[in-house]
Amino acid sequence: MIRPTLALLLVIILCPGWLRGEEPPRECRDLIAGFFTSLRANDATRAVTELMADKGKWGVQTEFPKIIGVLQGMNESTVGKLHDHQVVAIGHLGPDYLIMVVMARYDRQPLFFRFAFYRAQDRFTTDTLNMNSNVGEVFGEWIRPANLTVTATAAATATEARSVVP
Repeated sequence: MIRPTLALLLVIILCPGWLRGEEPPRECRDLIAGFFTSLRANDATRAVTELMADKGKWGVQTEFPKIIGVLQGMNESTVGKLHDHQVVAIGHLGPDYLIMVVMARYDRQPLFFRFAFYRAQDRFTTDTLNMNSNVGEVFGEWIRPANLTVTATAAATATEARSVVP
């Protein structure tokens, strides 16, 4: 059985550079930035069609209307204003399939977008887009208590101490 330290070392050595803390590919970052720029401008149709441009006619007829409808329903009266977004997780299935989970910060709640990118030849294109507001469904096993690192702050420690003292 491989020890966890050795397994981690092998993953770090064998995986692409951007998985070792470097930036994800520029075309993926640009597609995501354009998507959120269009969402901020309340243009869900443009956000989806530009993101999924390589899907062609098939995507426009089958996938896009559902995604656009959901995104159009996310307005200031439902989730509030979109403030910003940040990449919270990056995964891969080999060097040519990249998954990025991006948290969008709205007034009332965060929403998680899972972008999957595929590189057939020389550049990444969008393969799929999923959205979810339930962090447990987005991350599953990643956020189980055994996998979380808990950092106690001074305020939390003081609150805990007060609740223990009679």
